[in-house]
Amino acid sequence: MNTLRSILKSKESIHGVTFDAQERTAIYWAMTAYAARRVAEFKTREIKGELPNFFKVIFSATWDNWILYFRKLAFKRAKKAAQLRAYTENRKIYVIRKSQISYILLSTFEVEQNKKLRILGKSVDAMKLTATADYVALPFSTMKVKRS
Repeated sequence: MNTLRSILKSKESIHGVTFDAQERTAIYWAMTAYAARRVAEFKTREIKGELPNFFKVIFSATWDNWILYFRKLAFKRAKKAAQLRAYTENRKIYVIRKSQISYILLSTFEVEQNKKLRILGKSVDAMKLTATADYVALPFSTMKVKRS
């Protein structure tokens, strides 16, 4: 209220006008209402500016989570298929991620064939495949069985 009084007194002295008590009260109420309206407009503009950013962040976060969820499902499916192939073919099977979601299964036989056909480079070996693979399925004969 002191700020309103000082503003009104400075304007009275600048313009050479005097107000009585009833007029001053009405002017104070008008100044307060105007200030409240300006603050509300500022908050509305600020909220409107922040809402699109909020939705962009939420959409981006949920999209990334969906990709991770589908990747997890594809990995579980590829892991199960690799373990089944390793049991039946009696070879190591490498599960390698091909894209953001999908996986490819390579057995040691397929790797040797691809090296002969020069699809894979000559420098590809078990160490590099094990390093790049997300999972390596081993056959029964090489698995360690815990005996009680």
